[in-house]
Amino acid sequence: MEQDLLQDSIRRIQNGEPQAFQVIVEKYKYSLFVWVTRFLGTADPVDAEDIVQEIFLSAYTHIQSYDPAKAGICTWLFGIAKNLCLNELRKQRPEPRADFDEVSSPNDPALTLQQREIHHKLDQALNNLSPEHRSVFILYDLLGFSHREISVIEKICIGTVKSRLSRARKELRKNLNQYWRQYEEKA
Repeated sequence: MEQDLLQDSIRRIQNGEPQAFQVIVEKYKYSLFVWVTRFLGTADPVDAEDIVQEIFLSAYTHIQSYDPAKAGICTWLFGIAKNLCLNELRKQRPEPRADFDEVSSPNDPALTLQQREIHHKLDQALNNLSPEHRSVFILYDLLGFSHREISVIEKICIGTVKSRLSRARKELRKNLNQYWRQYEEKA
């Protein structure tokens, strides 16, 4: 049903009804924002919002070339997102940092501080991954894409998706284990 609505919206856009694009924007703006934020490691939501707008602008201007037989609209949008983000990384190497939403307990400042430190370490570990491994990890583990969808977005075979995901998890585990050992030594 939802897929039919999306396909109908795409046909309407391709037939000259630009207002139908709002359906696509509403459906994918949050996941694209999360992916862009995590992929670029940007702490500034305005930067991520700008790139998400560029993704939608690019998608809108190239909607005539979209072929549903090649990929679903979601996969197509994330392919555009990946290309724009890689271009952004090439332009300038961002500071490898992106804050998670603040998780705090107003009753326990020590817990709040500990949670912030844990989030910071998780963030650092994620941003230390190569762009290829980070992208696959975010798409699969944080956004819930299938191996097949990721293979289309990344333009790699499913085996490579699984391999990159495995290596990303191994690298994250290694980096986070170093942190936990340091944390245990402090205690």
